[in-house]
Amino acid sequence: MVVGHDLGGGVAQILATTSTGRVAGLGVVNGVCYDGWPVPVVRALKAGWPALPLLPPAVLANALRPALRTLFTHQERAAPFLDRFVGPWARPGGPRVLARHLRSLDSVSTQTVAPFLPRLAVPAEVVWGRQDHQMKPRYGQRLADDLPGARLTWVDDASHFVPADRPDVVAEAVLRLVEGA
Repeated sequence: MVVGHDLGGGVAQILATTSTGRVAGLGVVNGVCYDGWPVPVVRALKAGWPALPLLPPAVLANALRPALRTLFTHQERAAPFLDRFVGPWARPGGPRVLARHLRSLDSVSTQTVAPFLPRLAVPAEVVWGRQDHQMKPRYGQRLADDLPGARLTWVDDASHFVPADRPDVVAEAVLRLVEGA
């Protein structure tokens, strides 16, 4: 079984479609898919990537936090996630690492595996935050429609970081996958 969120959701789709004998279930939580990414905030950062390596790490981290905070519905849960998420880029060399990461982002792989999603014969769970203004909910619906027998769980009070906003809902979906696999 493989479950992923954001880029991990794309990796999960790639693994499920290219190593079908090794994957007993697929879970995607607001994951990248099709041509729906990089999302607008990442495209904006990517456009400015030549300047990123020049920023002091603390300046970059402080600039990222407010933009990423908009991806949480439950703001009281955002701080520890943001600290872990931004932490690697707040270290010496972090801005250079982020710039390299941004340069590598494209949707070629998820577009390549998209035609194989309807052929998957494993239990599938798609969990999507309805308030995600970056990874649009229409992609969650499309993914659930393309995965045979997939269960789609809409999370009304969550944005992109559903694992932070509503960890209980994500845990329930993972338990269903385990039981179904």
